[in-house]
Amino acid sequence: MSKLMDGADFFKKFLEDIAGAEKSVTIISPFISKKAVLEIIDKLPKHIQLLFVTLPPGLDYLTGAVEPEAIEILSKNGFTIKVFPNIHAKLYIVDEKICYIGSANCTARGMGLIEDCNKEFMTKVDMQDEDFSLIYNECINKSSLLLISDGWLNRYIP
Repeated sequence: MSKLMDGADFFKKFLEDIAGAEKSVTIISPFISKKAVLEIIDKLPKHIQLLFVTLPPGLDYLTGAVEPEAIEILSKNGFTIKVFPNIHAKLYIVDEKICYIGSANCTARGMGLIEDCNKEFMTKVDMQDEDFSLIYNECINKSSLLLISDGWLNRYIP
């Protein structure tokens, strides 16, 4: 049975789940912010693999919907960043067993980390193997690795 929760409640539960993760965390979110990324990294056990799928560099990076600094932080911490042009899903997966699904982007507004936050709703579900296979085949496997180096954003956005 799933339970609907708002963005702030979801984020608290998600942080608890990632603190107990055994092998991996996968986040699929079009938009990301530095504040949300730092909160996640703070709770993530050191041995856990983090895969992040987001939008490719473009206008959303210039408007701040995707904060380039958040991408750089993920890269500097050795996490994998992939991009998928038409991503709209917001999925937070722990150990390929737990999945939070809903409307919350991985941003301070989406996670209720700031006072002026969005009204988001999420639900937690237990994943079956075929669920993760679908996500892998339709999103993760079709996404491209984003390589970060000095001046990386200028290569994409002149």
